[in-house]
Amino acid sequence: MSATSILSPMAAAVFIPTMRAVCDQTGPDQSVGSLAHPDALLAPKTFDRRHNVVERDCRTHAHHGASLSLRLLLASAGADSMRVAPPEEREATMPTRESYEQGTPSWVDLATTDLAAAKEFYAAVFGWDYDDQETPDGVGYSMALIDGKTVAGLSQMGPETAEQMPPMWNTYLAVDDLDAVVGEVPASGGQVMVPAMDVMEHGRMAYIVDPSGAAVGLWQARAHTGAQLVNEPNTLCWNECFTEHVESAAKFYDAVLGTTHATADMGNGQMYTTLMVRERQVAGLMRRDPEQHPQIPNAWTVYFATSDIDGAVATINEAGGSVMNGPFPTPPGPMLVAADPQGAVFQVIELQQGAGG
Repeated sequence: MSATSILSPMAAAVFIPTMRAVCDQTGPDQSVGSLAHPDALLAPKTFDRRHNVVERDCRTHAHHGASLSLRLLLASAGADSMRVAPPEEREATMPTRESYEQGTPSWVDLATTDLAAAKEFYAAVFGWDYDDQETPDGVGYSMALIDGKTVAGLSQMGPETAEQMPPMWNTYLAVDDLDAVVGEVPASGGQVMVPAMDVMEHGRMAYIVDPSGAAVGLWQARAHTGAQLVNEPNTLCWNECFTEHVESAAKFYDAVLGTTHATADMGNGQMYTTLMVRERQVAGLMRRDPEQHPQIPNAWTVYFATSDIDGAVATINEAGGSVMNGPFPTPPGPMLVAADPQGAVFQVIELQQGAGG
């Protein structure tokens, strides 16, 4: 796939209008969130909507003004609140990808209020280059590249959209037959928020919500297969669904995608569930305690790999972002939770050998 094969309509023409439509259908007590491979608010007010944000409380932050509930959770709960599967339980994977098996997170993109600033930030933190595109409606979209290989997308929110939703990272799961998968969603307890549709020559997409309320994109590849480089420093390496209803969510993905899942005791009463494709772990699910964290939506989160976690801390701060928690130890390696200057939240982890999605 060439660097010019881009999902330009995905964030600007499909995902954002869908969020507005979903919000109109959802009350403040219904948490719905969204993750990639294989969150989140910069706003001086409380947002009431689905897909990554539902009644997120804000607090003043020294650099950019406001925060979100997920940051508060991770900053207060410590390392045991989010865990990645131990490396001994995961297979090493090739970093270069030309295709993805169904059920594997294959792509992630950022919707942001300041594309130019976001590009500068992530270039400083991860060394990304960019292939800039224009969407049909004139909204910018940039492909992030490492050594000419695609690793993520970044898109500019329009002014109206920026008033209604926060900056956030969004995730897409690979499917072989989008129509068939979407057809299984309602019967399996989920909702179809964006029906199957063509995205020019790049592929086909839909957006769904699982029974626990976590939202995620589905992607049937054509010209754009997804991230071409993963599990290497400065690329995507793991994804996790933080949800109140782990078992129902896991069963849903098994039913519609053909994955399997397994749960392991991580110690201290913390259980961790992984989704598997052909016995290879591709994503995780972690339980959210609704009594301890009532304002946190059920949502997918994204992890980027680094070769130097301490260096990442310094670079994130120097580039205008903020480290909300960490670094702290996890089985695959030390990890931190950060926010970019516009408020989108992401995780960074220094992976030990054998770890990675």
